[in-house]
Amino acid sequence: MLRAASSKIPKSSVLRNIHPRAPTEAPPFLPFLYPPTAPLQSRWARHSSNFAADSPPQRTYFTDPPSAPIAIPDRVTSIDGIFRPGEIPNEHTHKDGSSLLIVETPKLSDTHKKRGRGTAGVTQDKHEILSTFEACIRVGRIARAQLMLRSLTAAFEKTSPLLLVAHNTFLQALLKRAMSENTQDSLRSFFSWYEDNMKRELQLTGDATTIALLLKGSFAVQPHAHSHRYIQQYIQLWKDADRNLEDVLVLDILEADQAIQVAKIAGLKASQLPENLREAFKAQAKGATSAEQLESVPAVAAGDVKGRSLYTIRESIKSLIDPDAVPNRHAFGQDDMAFQIERQKILETDVMKSAHERWKQEYEALVAKGMAPLRGSINALLWSWHQAFVPLIMQELVRVLEAEENPGVAGNADRCLYGPFLRVMTPEKIGAIVILEIIKMQNSTVVPTLEGIKSSQAVMNIGKILEQEYYAQELSKRKNHDIFGNLPKSQLQDLFNNMPAFRAVIKKARLKAQDAPQASVDLMFEWPASIRAKLGAVLISMLLHCAKVMVTKTLPNGEVATQHHPAIQHSYSYVKGRRLGMLRLHPDVVQKLGTEPLRGASMGRNLPMLVPPLPWVAWNEGGYYYTRSRVVRTKQSKEQDIYVQTASHRGDLDQLFQGLDVLGQTAWRINKRVFDTVLEVWNKGEEFADIPPREINKELPPEPPQTENPRVRTNWVREVRAIKTEEKNNHSQRCGINLKLEIARGFLFEKFYFPHNVDFRGRAYPIPPNLNHIGDDLSRGLLMFAEAKPLGPTGLRWLKIHCANLAGYDKASFTDRVQYIDDRIADVMDSADKPLEGNRWWLKAEDPWQCLATCISITEALRTPNPEEYMCHTVVAQDGTCNGLQHYAALGGDQEGARQVNLEPSDRPQDVYTGVAELVKAQIEKDVKEEHPLAMLLHGHITRKVVKQSVMTNVYGVTFVGARAQIQKQLEDNPAIPREELTKCAGYLARLVFASISKVFTGATKIQHWLALCARIISRSVSPAQFDDLEDHYNGVLQTPKNESKANMHSVRQKGKVEFMTSVVWTTPLKMAVVQPYRLEGSMCVQTNLQKIYITDPSVIDQVNSRKQMTAFPPNFIHSLDATHMLLSAMKCYQHGLTFAAVHDSFWTHPSDVDKLADILREAFIGLHSVDIMERLKEEFETRYKGYKYRVAIPNSSPTAKLIKMARKLRAAELGQVNLTEVDDLRWELQRDTYLASDDPELREKGAAMVTPSVILDHAGGVESTQAKEDLGTTLGVIPETPAEEKKMKRDDDEAVEVEEDVIDEDDDIAEIEESESAEEEEESVEEDEEIEQVQVEKTKKAASTKPPVMGGGITYVWVPLVFPALPPKGEFDVTRLRESKYFFS
Repeated sequence: MLRAASSKIPKSSVLRNIHPRAPTEAPPFLPFLYPPTAPLQSRWARHSSNFAADSPPQRTYFTDPPSAPIAIPDRVTSIDGIFRPGEIPNEHTHKDGSSLLIVETPKLSDTHKKRGRGTAGVTQDKHEILSTFEACIRVGRIARAQLMLRSLTAAFEKTSPLLLVAHNTFLQALLKRAMSENTQDSLRSFFSWYEDNMKRELQLTGDATTIALLLKGSFAVQPHAHSHRYIQQYIQLWKDADRNLEDVLVLDILEADQAIQVAKIAGLKASQLPENLREAFKAQAKGATSAEQLESVPAVAAGDVKGRSLYTIRESIKSLIDPDAVPNRHAFGQDDMAFQIERQKILETDVMKSAHERWKQEYEALVAKGMAPLRGSINALLWSWHQAFVPLIMQELVRVLEAEENPGVAGNADRCLYGPFLRVMTPEKIGAIVILEIIKMQNSTVVPTLEGIKSSQAVMNIGKILEQEYYAQELSKRKNHDIFGNLPKSQLQDLFNNMPAFRAVIKKARLKAQDAPQASVDLMFEWPASIRAKLGAVLISMLLHCAKVMVTKTLPNGEVATQHHPAIQHSYSYVKGRRLGMLRLHPDVVQKLGTEPLRGASMGRNLPMLVPPLPWVAWNEGGYYYTRSRVVRTKQSKEQDIYVQTASHRGDLDQLFQGLDVLGQTAWRINKRVFDTVLEVWNKGEEFADIPPREINKELPPEPPQTENPRVRTNWVREVRAIKTEEKNNHSQRCGINLKLEIARGFLFEKFYFPHNVDFRGRAYPIPPNLNHIGDDLSRGLLMFAEAKPLGPTGLRWLKIHCANLAGYDKASFTDRVQYIDDRIADVMDSADKPLEGNRWWLKAEDPWQCLATCISITEALRTPNPEEYMCHTVVAQDGTCNGLQHYAALGGDQEGARQVNLEPSDRPQDVYTGVAELVKAQIEKDVKEEHPLAMLLHGHITRKVVKQSVMTNVYGVTFVGARAQIQKQLEDNPAIPREELTKCAGYLARLVFASISKVFTGATKIQHWLALCARIISRSVSPAQFDDLEDHYNGVLQTPKNESKANMHSVRQKGKVEFMTSVVWTTPLKMAVVQPYRLEGSMCVQTNLQKIYITDPSVIDQVNSRKQMTAFPPNFIHSLDATHMLLSAMKCYQHGLTFAAVHDSFWTHPSDVDKLADILREAFIGLHSVDIMERLKEEFETRYKGYKYRVAIPNSSPTAKLIKMARKLRAAELGQVNLTEVDDLRWELQRDTYLASDDPELREKGAAMVTPSVILDHAGGVESTQAKEDLGTTLGVIPETPAEEKKMKRDDDEAVEVEEDVIDEDDDIAEIEESESAEEEEESVEEDEEIEQVQVEKTKKAASTKPPVMGGGITYVWVPLVFPALPPKGEFDVTRLRESKYFFS
């Protein structure tokens, strides 16, 4: 069948002959509708109506009365990750009346996922079939799509909504082909598919989309009389199902005149039609012509850019905006906002095309000059690669076509899988994307020791970016036309200036679109990880083959030789004994990337916006206008996605949306005076401030002879490695700065905005990753508010305080800080007037570029006749004092801790780092008197800087080993400390620092311990939902898996074993549900033509990683509180008319508004902590985890453990078994619970008489008195007591969660990637082939897949009801005293 279609045999015969009928004389036209051979009512109809799945669930679906927790859906997801829960959420009412969002506990697969090849190049995986089917439809491969649809029909239940959507999509493709071919045979195939396959064979009568497609096809039937009969028949079919024809007409399938014609045939009135058709219907009824409908937006004409602002864009961001595609400014008249929206569309959608054109221009310019492009600029070089790359992609497309003709031939199966995805974009666009991504990864390399790009990471990144680009391309075709297309442009400017009104308009449009019947034909599924890997690998292989660079060398005889060398090489490196596949760019290419402008070479899609971001109205609706954005950056966690989407539908995220809207509404500009200074320095190529030099000209030390002392050679290797590492770091920093400057140059005369979203804890981040206010000092120095405000009476004072803070003088009183600047006012003005030629005082500041910007504003203000009237754009920051400890002190009521972090009023700002340093010094003084050798070495060398990092990160879960490393790094610069004693001294200091913190923050220490303990309990618990599945261990559903990798054993339910699937979930005060994503992850091997890649399947939910759940919870909980404080402050600032920006715990506004901001920050913090947060958290846990069972560990050496073992032997004998399994033991406890809860007195008595392990434990004093001691790993001030504990803590530190990252990469969803060296090694375990950063994670997986770890001579586990420990008593600190603290944020 497929071969016939591909061999130019009429396609109609391919589909028509699926159900052959007796030969009859062919009628001169399409036969009248086939007589139905089955009842019209389908299986779907028995559930609701004859047309069961005609529209998606409405928003009210999520607010109906609750019945059960949200079910975890099937693993197939759309491109937006949309899940349709099968059950209604369970809402538990809190004491304050709010409802609690609870999702059903995830379940493991009964069997491990096998990657079967299938037949004819069709896999057995639903996700891959759906994605490939959608890709085939998009590129017009009808015959292959039909093959995929057959597989889908066999794989899905007939009641699955996805099945009807797939058939509708195929039906639409058949109709599109029939219209393009304009033949009755093709049209016959279209109707045949519906009548024979859908209605008769599958009993899928269809939905509104199906009928709309059939009506549209009916208009093409010839002659007209038969067309009319077809239309009547399908109208009647819909009416017989008692459905409203308006649901069909409102869909964007029928043309307007076709819809009106259908309405006339159906006898509808104008009032029965959708609003957009009523006027045209009335006009036709009066005999008027109605074909023309004017666009509300004037037509966009291509032309040259006019005006200084757009001229700058043309000259500065040629890689982002194609000059020939820039809209003509004059076409929009005075409507500037409409023009800006059109520019924004170009900015978001035409990145690749613009880069492609820039390369071409520079290449042609070099050729015209007679120069070799391979030795020219970076853009010309990339164009030469592109020119060689595109033909190879075209050749591969031909091979894909041949493979689809013969899918059974060896080697063709992979091409059948990735081929459809290779067709979704033009070869030119794909080539540009791949090249840009390789350059981007090279410029962002942050691990110098790897000397290249990890090939597995490159493979997955390219697959992912191709998917993102494709869906951006598809979504931009239809997104937002319903919002702005019908909105009078005269209202646009007013809307953008009124955020609540803007948000209301957007939300109304979105809700209207959701409530209207939707065409069920737009399949957009995430590409499977295996497809991304194969696609990325084949494209990289082609690029390796064609990318060349011209290399010139001088031979020993003086001749100059020129050769073409591969620009990229694939090789292997050994890192810590493990072999990694690497992609290495030629040194000449690397040098070009570090020294030449990046215009056209490497620009990202997520740039600052020219117009205010769309207000957030749903989890995936907001931010950018024409590209997809998500409000929460989930960590490829299916469970997180379900919580976020359900919370969004319930309205739980509305406050979060409002806070993010405030952040996005802040307008920015580039500080041109700072930019000019940076640019002058950059172009010189010299080292300056934080800008590294263009080149590091350090000579390598001569290599000592082989006979030299090994220690000498070791030192030589260390010196060489240090120089090489410095060179690589220098290159990486220059590439990053280069990109920042190019973006800043492009937006130099523009007003722009940063759309924001949040991480899974609620912390807000700008979506544009390169240049934003959350970046380094250079980024912040380049930015200023677009809106200027007069300084007023206090503005100049705050500018001076801000300047002093940036200079590093931030521990003095405000009065002293002002005086500090007044004493140096000449230096300040000199810095502003002559930043490079003067005395450069600003360069001595801790944050020099921000200091320079502030010096400029102070100077300009002082030279204004009335400084209070000076219009200032400069931001002033209010920074928290170790904000995490501030929250801990408030939670614990620590009086002394509150004083140390400025929650208590004081005349001068307190510095917790100095306070801890003083305590450490005092202890060292005591130890010196006792002649402690390490104390004597360190005496007089303890400064605030030495202890600062370990104090700061202690609140975020740093371990003793991590703190020791931080302190050692600070001590390395002190020549008074012998190098051989550094580690011992650092360990000694780390102990003193931890002890000092515990002494100051006693309440905080206890709270952190309580949080970690709760996380441990939760992550080792089993939910009531899992109780119902225990029967599978006895009825034959579960089998003992064979020949499975140990690393993947935790991904499959195992007979006799209990799975731990419960993650820690809590709700922030803003009603955002936070789900910790830390789970064990199994890997799946994908063989590519580049190398073997191991990936994880993000749609599979594995067991939780108890250690990470435990160590991450305290810092993540604190982060969720500081995020809440920031967003509450943002919303309050908006209400008071303040411009607001924030970097986590650093809040920014205009100098004139700092006093108002300070009051708002205090009141928001007091309001947050006036409620007993910890008590609320405990109540939530008790509700969320009600009825769970927890497995507690007790030492085997205890008398209780011996009694439990005896009881289990008796129980096993009763059951006729040798031993009890985990499941047997759990069912035993559950049986007792059931008896005790029974209404039958005899059963209750029987339950009371049962002696289970939990009963024995209770009689022995309960859990607290008997359970084994276990390090929680996160408590403030935990110090290892023995070398064994220290070794264990080091392992935990290696796998600790990074929770204090500044920016979260949106591409973190790349699977855990590992590599294998050859096909012969395929059977080796995953642990032997993992990537370096996954070493410790996989060790944890391996431990989890084997027997429980033995502690203290062995452990006995007992199932007990999950009961949370009592909260530690709260201290006496009164948070309202914060109102009197001047230095809370300063």
